[in-house]
Amino acid sequence: MFSDVDIILQGFLRNAPRKQGAILGLTGDVESIGDLREQLCKKLDYQVELLWIFNIENANIYEDDVMMNKSTKASCSLMLGNKMRAECSNEDIRKYNKSNKSAVKCRMECDHLTDAETLLKLIRDTLPGTEYTELKCPLCSVVWKKRHLIEKCHMSEDERIFFNRVLEVNRKTKDLKREGK
Repeated sequence: MFSDVDIILQGFLRNAPRKQGAILGLTGDVESIGDLREQLCKKLDYQVELLWIFNIENANIYEDDVMMNKSTKASCSLMLGNKMRAECSNEDIRKYNKSNKSAVKCRMECDHLTDAETLLKLIRDTLPGTEYTELKCPLCSVVWKKRHLIEKCHMSEDERIFFNRVLEVNRKTKDLKREGK
């Protein structure tokens, strides 16, 4: 269930003192999730927009201002986004924006167009911490299939782990509410 980088992160969080340095060679204080993301981005050569720390138990993405503590360290997991997402086309439609940079558009089952980043942001903003076990088009309410979302978002392995975990937690939450617990 964990990626190689995630295993390194877990070892780092378990073993490193508050002043960092050991396993990942991070420098300076890592007191908040934001500090950790910033340091990991530097170390792993990742854009901050593509690196997220989330709670593996409830599948919620930590905000940058959340302070690191024993509970945070025990439950956090790393999600690395697909660096090549903007370049993926996979039979998608290329549309040029005003700055003449290519933005990959994908056609959903309902024939509406979106781009992979917007779609992934919709997943991250809509699904965690809810009972939703599916995602609907915000324009026409057609339910998008899970496999199509994974494909159209060009999800990395970490993003797929996160997405599946969110759906699993939401399904369990929905079942518990239905049972009246």
